[in-house]
Parts: sequence; structure tokens; C-alpha cells
Amino acid sequence: MLDMSKIFGIGPGNYERITNYSAHNTYLRYMGERGFFGLITGGLLVAFITLRALKIKGKYFFLAASLIGLLVNSYFVDTLHWRHLWIVFAMIVSYSYRKEPYGES
Repeated sequence: MLDMSKIFGIGPGNYERITNYSAHNTYLRYMGERGFFGLITGGLLVAFITLRALKIKGKYFFLAASLIGLLVNSYFVDTLHWRHLWIVFAMIVSYSYRKEPYGES
């Protein structure tokens, strides 16, 4: 079972129950719960969103700054279940796919 948990993890929300330890690091907790495979896919998701955020210029650059702050904070606090992390992700992706800025032609 331990060999399988390294690859696929112990399941979402089970890290504290099984290890009796609260990981105050989002990346460590994510790897423990989802395994190596989950860490790779989650890392690709974060990398995709970060690359989208770094391309943002102008008055919406605060989204990239917010994302970088949240990702750094994730080393010290488990931010995976924070609503505003996912809201910032959604705002970055939606802004990066829009065709034409509102009010500008």
C-alpha cells in the first residue's frame, strides 16, 4: 500500500488523518494526498496559469502579483482550500483568453 501511495497518494483530505500531522505547506500536502502523479498534474496546472499571468500587462498586472504572492505563501500555509486562490486562477485564465479589452477598440 505504501508503494502505491507514493505514486497515487493517499486521497484528498486524508493527509492529516493518516499521518497525524498537519502540513503547513500546500505542495507537501498536495504530494502526500495525490502522490507523484498528482504533483506533476497539479504542477502543470500552476505552471500554465503562472505563464498566463506573466503575460498580463497594464492595469490588470495586479493579478500576476496576487498569484505570485499566493504561490509563495503556499510554502508556509496550506492555501489549497482558500476561495480567493481559485478566484485568482479563474480571473487570470478568463482575462488571458478574452479577445478585446472592454471599452477599447
